[in-house]
Amino acid sequence: MRPPAGYADWEITQLISNAMGYPMSYGHASEIMDEIARLTPAFKGVSFDKIDELGSIQWPCNDAQPKGTPTMHVGEFVRGKGVSWSPNMCRQASASMQSIH
Repeated sequence: MRPPAGYADWEITQLISNAMGYPMSYGHASEIMDEIARLTPAFKGVSFDKIDELGSIQWPCNDAQPKGTPTMHVGEFVRGKGVSWSPNMCRQASASMQSIH
C-alpha cells in the first residue's frame, strides 16, 4: 500500500540524500534493513522476512539470539556502557557550539 502522502519516509530520506549529492538507490525499505543487518552486529539476524514470520523482533537479534531477545539490556548495556546525563552537559554543548559560530 502506498503512503497517503505519496512517499514513504525512507523514500523521502533517499530523495533528500540524492539531492544533497550522496547517492542512494534503494528500491524497497527491506534493502535498507538488509544493509543495517549487514553492518550492525545487534541487528545481524533481522530481515523483513523474519519480521513477517515472527511478527516482531526485539534486538539484539543475531547468531546467539536468532529470534531476538525478550529484554534488550540485562546486567549491563550492550554498547557504550551507559552515560550519565545532566542538564549541565547540554549547557556545555550549547556553549561549545556558540563558540564555533
